[in-house]
Amino acid sequence: VFDRSGPYNSEKFDIHKKPERFVKAIASYALMTDAELRLNTFIKRDGNGKYIVAQGVRISLEDKPIASTKAIVCRGTACYRGKRSDSTEWEYVVKFAWPSDKRQREGELLKLAKDRGVTGIAVWFNHEQITTDGDLDTIAHLRRDMKFGTPRKLSSKAS
Repeated sequence: VFDRSGPYNSEKFDIHKKPERFVKAIASYALMTDAELRLNTFIKRDGNGKYIVAQGVRISLEDKPIASTKAIVCRGTACYRGKRSDSTEWEYVVKFAWPSDKRQREGELLKLAKDRGVTGIAVWFNHEQITTDGDLDTIAHLRRDMKFGTPRKLSSKAS
């Protein structure tokens, strides 16, 4: 199985000898909610299109992102043009990305720059860590109940 942080797998087992284990794994994925699958649950939709709410402000989003990554193993970055519902001007860029645990969050740096009066860069409006069912939406949280053995090397050769 692949997610944004890379591949993970269970131990090997023969689906002919343990078909119930295979069915249970497939059924578990089929029955997951959008939040459990870590699908986008923070962009809302209504009769007027897509939107988010940041600091109590409803920001309408264009239907298609102006930039997005296509790779499977990445931060999942997608950027949309945004505007307040009462505006005709696209005045925001709304960026979604999995946060890196290896560096300071971009939103924190932009807020610091704004607080210090730095000019010539994007102006910070809001940033927040997405939560799902009250928990931070992180890879560590997503994989909290999984037990991992020795990683297997994947072959790039067709079999």
